Formats: sequence, structure tokens, C-alpha cells
Amino acid sequence: MQSANAKRILLVDDDLPRCGLITRVLAGSGYVVHAAHTGERALDLVSREPTPDLVLMDVVLPGISGIEACRQIGERARKRSTPVLLMSGCAIGSIEQAEGLEAGAVGYVAWPISARELKARVSAALGTNQRPQSEHTPDLSPRQLEVVAWIAEGLATKEIAVKLGITVRTAETHRAAILRRLGLRSSSLLVRYAIERGITPNTLGLQ
Repeated sequence: MQSANAKRILLVDDDLPRCGLITRVLAGSGYVVHAAHTGERALDLVSREPTPDLVLMDVVLPGISGIEACRQIGERARKRSTPVLLMSGCAIGSIEQAEGLEAGAVGYVAWPISARELKARVSAALGTNQRPQSEHTPDLSPRQLEVVAWIAEGLATKEIAVKLGITVRTAETHRAAILRRLGLRSSSLLVRYAIERGITPNTLGLQ
């Protein structure tokens, strides 16, 4: 049974049978699920109030792709960022994952997937959206803020990967995407950026 405080998930997928299956799994776990079948429709729904707590979006969609829709969701975000979890029924290589992460996605879901793993990944992705995004960091996703915080703490890429439960290559991709997005040329400038804005593991509630 859904509570008044149930998390809202926007599911974006043009595969109707899969969309119905995912909706049943997530609704059965207490989430409020709304469906859209194109990236354009997803952008329209994300811009409305109340905004979804998570967007679960297929990469291959009619019209604009899931990756492009993810990028536009990030560009439209202001004080509160909506995490996007990308989904693909095709093989997901490092290049494809890098494109999604650079677009602002918090992760990938490979289809087919068990109901248990789907719920676990959705729960983990929602965990990145527990904090309001600072008005001083409008261009960074919640995951990217976590990477910045650990960089400011002096952790190496491998250590950051362990902290966040991601691969070293994914951590490196996040670092590069952050530098590009902020227009910074080095990690030392990124550390200064974090210090000036108070972005630390403690302020983000990280352990």
C-alpha cells in the first residue's frame, strides 16, 4: 500500500510489456510510478510539480534518446536535481556507460534484470537524492557532488571508486565530466572549488 510520502518514479520506456512489468514490480514495493513513452514527454513531466524523485529511462526511445533527455533534465535542474537511472536492453560497454554518466545519469540498469536487483538499484539511486542541491552547484548531479567531496578530501580515484561502489573507470569518467562541466583544468582547481562552496563528505552526509 502506498503512503502519502511514497517516492515518485517516472518510468520512460516505449516497450509497453516491459513498462507494465516494471510498473508492477515498483508499485508493489510502494513507489508511485508514472509512465512516459518518449523522451519529449519525460521532459514535460519532469518540468511539472511535483517533480519525480527518480527517472528510470530507457536509452533507446523514439524521438530524442534517453541520454539526450537525461542531459536536458540536468540542464533544467536548479536547486533540486532529479537523478536519472538509464536502462538498456543492449550490451552496455564502457563507452556507452561513459556517455550516460557524462550526460548526468547516476547509473545504468541492464535488461533483463531480476525484480530484486531492480528494486535494489532503484533504492540506491533514490539514495542520491536525499539532499537538496546547493544553489552554488547547479551543474552537478548528486553523484558528481559526492565525487567532488571525496576529491576535496584528498582521495585518489581508486579510493573514490571503493567509497562509492563504482569501478575506477567510472570514477575517472565522473572526474573528467565534472572538470568539463565546471570549466576547470585541474583537480587542484576542483579542490579549491569544493572548499569555497563547502562541499565535503561531512556536509553531504557521506561516511
